[in-house]
Amino acid sequence: MMLTLVKPAFDALWFREKLMADEETMSYNARWGGTIPFPEDAWESIGIIVI
Repeated sequence: MMLTLVKPAFDALWFREKLMADEETMSYNARWGGTIPFPEDAWESIGIIVI
């Protein structure tokens, strides 16, 4: 089996933002603060964009 890493397109990051903001999804992280902010205006600054 071969693992292939794929960087998401910029317009696909909305789904990650939604998951990280969902309290139920992030309940495993409750001990360390719960949800994690991932606002659209920060997407470029963290180097996820594929140009």
